[in-house]
Amino acid sequence: MENKKIRRKSKKVKSIFRKLFVPIICVMILQSCIFYFSAVHGGITDILCLSAQKNMENKVSERGGKIEALFTDNWSDMSEYANSFNQIYEKYKKESDVPMYENEQMQEKYLEDVSDILITMLRNNEVNGVFLILNNNKELVTLDEEKTQVKKGLCIRDYDQDSAYIVNEDLTVIRCPESIISGVGCEKEIDWESDYVFNKGDDAEYYFRPLSDAYKGYYDNWDDAAYISSLHSYSDNDEKVVSYSVCLQDCTGYPYGVLGIELTEEYLTSLMPYNELGNNSGYMLVKYDEDSKKSEIISYNGNITVNENLLKHKINNSLNSENEFFCMEENNKCVCASVTEIYSGEEDTRFADSRIKFVGLLKQDELYFFQKNIRVLLLFDAVIGLIIGGVAIF
Repeated sequence: MENKKIRRKSKKVKSIFRKLFVPIICVMILQSCIFYFSAVHGGITDILCLSAQKNMENKVSERGGKIEALFTDNWSDMSEYANSFNQIYEKYKKESDVPMYENEQMQEKYLEDVSDILITMLRNNEVNGVFLILNNNKELVTLDEEKTQVKKGLCIRDYDQDSAYIVNEDLTVIRCPESIISGVGCEKEIDWESDYVFNKGDDAEYYFRPLSDAYKGYYDNWDDAAYISSLHSYSDNDEKVVSYSVCLQDCTGYPYGVLGIELTEEYLTSLMPYNELGNNSGYMLVKYDEDSKKSEIISYNGNITVNENLLKHKINNSLNSENEFFCMEENNKCVCASVTEIYSGEEDTRFADSRIKFVGLLKQDELYFFQKNIRVLLLFDAVIGLIIGGVAIF
């Protein structure tokens, strides 16, 4: 009799257990599923992805803005010095019956007289190098027309702008006539040469491009005929530099020389600390030439590789956008790129033939690391919550 009572009680308990526990567990499973799918497919991950993208774009834009400020406020500010060079040149014209382009001695004396101004520009603009190359032709002569051209010029370098100095012992001359070395007061570089010697095929656009544009009358003002070069060097042992150069013209419009500044590759890369983007990232400066319709990388700092041709193609397609974000796939790896424009020829006449883009690169897996793992985390939270709830109810 007692056994029958125990069995009936046991069946009753099991019946209550089934009626309460099973439905509650089902409700909890349903709630967990609703929570997971609402979180994953409700737009949270999309918002997080967009937030990561915006964060990257802001970092690239901020870094590009700092470089742009250096270009605008320091490096390219040459108007005051150009006016001084012009005044001294006009003085030489009045004192001589022979044009300077026909008189090498006059050219050398002129370079010696303006060397202090050139050094002052080097210091004040906080660049790695300055140069002034004189024109010794009345009419424009290109390297295609004449295989070798020899020009009188002065190029002075400072490889460490932040170093302390007494007089000019920290400066070296790369190009300078032998007769005025002592007057300039700087030591010779190992690869020093007396003259600029341009041969056919040399990368000498930093000189011939602004000179040619001035001859052709493309611009109304001397500082409109400016040119930013790609990386180049004077010799195999010379530092690679990027030049920004303008054409100097006298009162009649004759382009008597080219004035410019130089930035070493090492210095440019120091301005692009790619680690602020991530562990697998990179920064680069890219120049788009309006004439050739091509882009080229003028400086890069990073530890990530990309398909350069694909990157240039993407950048060319984004010319009408001040900011652009896209992803590229290479070797089963995807890289995201954020592009911001530093200079546009349409807005800044100093770069009428060029556009300068600043590009940030970051591996997609790293950019969206948290967003890709959020689904696993949400699923884990849902399962753990379900287990804890089930144990508590049991």
